[in-house]
Amino acid sequence: MKAKKTKTKEKGIYFDPISKTYRLDVKVLVRGCPLHILELGIDSFEKAKERLRLRKEEAKGERKNTEQSKTSLKCLFEEFLDYRGNHVRESSLISSRTLYNVYLKEYGEKDAFLVLSKKSLTKIYSSLINKADVKSSWKNKLLGHLRLFVEFAYRRGYIPSSCKEEAMMVLENIPERDEVRPKPIWGKEEEQAFLDSIANPDHHLLFSLFIALGARLSEFLGITWDKV
Repeated sequence: MKAKKTKTKEKGIYFDPISKTYRLDVKVLVRGCPLHILELGIDSFEKAKERLRLRKEEAKGERKNTEQSKTSLKCLFEEFLDYRGNHVRESSLISSRTLYNVYLKEYGEKDAFLVLSKKSLTKIYSSLINKADVKSSWKNKLLGHLRLFVEFAYRRGYIPSSCKEEAMMVLENIPERDEVRPKPIWGKEEEQAFLDSIANPDHHLLFSLFIALGARLSEFLGITWDKV
């Protein structure tokens, strides 16, 4: 059940009549991308106003930092690969390069901050998980590399903490439920067509017996003359 909230005279502050507390729920723009400020359980309106003021100041500080560190996604990913190259095996780097070449390359010249926003990452996530010819285990592996990249971008100051938190919520692993194709079972017509295609009479007798018994291969090969 969705929690009820009542607007107050201050934009972004709501009163929750059930818990009788105030909550912050507002978006502020950082270089054109919204940062979502959400906080619950504040016991007074004045405290909520002060908390909102502080959170907005934090957002402005993050905006200043991200503007100073503007860079393209391609340059940031190359920095990410250089960093990982000193800590992981080459096989792990191959997975990271695959992630970039298949899913991120089209965004290479764009500002990394904008690409790592919730909106863009949702689009990238959808294109990744909707690949029909890719196993779920491989998709989850690429998602893991993408989360590492987002974490790297945050630690280097390219994105604020709020962007990182939203990204981690978007980039969740998917259930590994790859379908196992059922093995085909021959009917009478397929069995007869197979036997008719065998020219060698000894082989014909062998496979006729094998089909008639319906035994496992190990059981069939274990038959001796004294058991016939």
